[in-house]
Amino acid sequence: MRPMHTLTLTQPPSLGSRLAQGALLSPCKSLKLPRAASRPTSPTRFPRLVLPGVRIDLARLAAYERVCGFPTGEDAVPLTYPHVLGFPLAMRIMAGRDFPLPLLGLVHTSIEITRRRRLPATGEYQITVYVDELAPHRRGTEATVVTEVRDGREDRDGVGVRVRDGDGVGIAWESRSTYLARHRRNEDAPGGGGERSREEPSRGERPRDEPSRGERPRDEPSRGERPRDEPSRGERPRDEPSRGERPRDEPSRGERSREGRKPLPAVAEWRLAGDVGRRYGAVSGDRNPIHLHPLGARLFGFPRAIAHGMWTVARCLAEHGAPPATLVRAEFRAPVPLPGAVTYAADGQAWGGFELRGGDASGPGGGRVHVRGHVYPLVA
Repeated sequence: MRPMHTLTLTQPPSLGSRLAQGALLSPCKSLKLPRAASRPTSPTRFPRLVLPGVRIDLARLAAYERVCGFPTGEDAVPLTYPHVLGFPLAMRIMAGRDFPLPLLGLVHTSIEITRRRRLPATGEYQITVYVDELAPHRRGTEATVVTEVRDGREDRDGVGVRVRDGDGVGIAWESRSTYLARHRRNEDAPGGGGERSREEPSRGERPRDEPSRGERPRDEPSRGERPRDEPSRGERPRDEPSRGERPRDEPSRGERSREGRKPLPAVAEWRLAGDVGRRYGAVSGDRNPIHLHPLGARLFGFPRAIAHGMWTVARCLAEHGAPPATLVRAEFRAPVPLPGAVTYAADGQAWGGFELRGGDASGPGGGRVHVRGHVYPLVA
């Protein structure tokens, strides 16, 4: 596999032109799906974009803090703000011709944020963005986009090189976002999408592994011989756990309790105005039409405009809080229509879970979950 090439920029990409380019290329890319997605695409074909010397616009930062509910005037930037700094670089990659997924219709499904230390608002930073993975998903194809923020505290050997497999020294903040492009996969299409699988025989041809008449199948034992994968008497099957051992795919007790979806205690109810998407778009640069106006949202099947996923998780973290060194994981499970009412829920612990729910959050089901996240201690 060829190494990913690095492209160093001298200024941030123009968001307006990149979004326009992505919108123009989206119909053509959509037509090529799922055929394009059926062919493996190495993320090394996309550049690793690096933007050094980034300084934060304090007025824009203050506007972001007000829109998302963070306190203004603090020295350190909010936990989610570096995502805004890396957004133009991510758009340059995802709006490009080589990126196989259409920009319009991409759904932000999750984010994982690792903050090793706080970032002063007056600091100077280097932003790096790259595509780490393109993987099949049961509903289409999912891209993983990584954003890294370096704060000048370089590696101990004095070399300004990212330690990918080490302890991440030099990287103060990083995130992994997943974006889903929904499409029918070839194997789900009628007739396999019109293409015969490489292993599928043509009509009248005997499958490669099917024995001829009278021939014993290759893996069938002779009479009296024990099948190869059958354990001897008293021997435990290879994949069976020993007594007291948890099966590999069985969740732990804590994981089972989380998956049981017991609703977290309601903390506050928020009334969301219809202009939340436009206000967040103005401070973040993400002016996707589904967030701005009902007419734009209807083009993609939404009756009303929906809130940005990053606004919802930022608003939750503004309420929840997070220590200087922390790991946050959040899933965007359902869109938040605008205007509307949602309930913020949390377990009341510094290291704990939070949710954003809609509907009757006090009812038996706790309301529909729009965002579910958890704040973890960062273990060195």
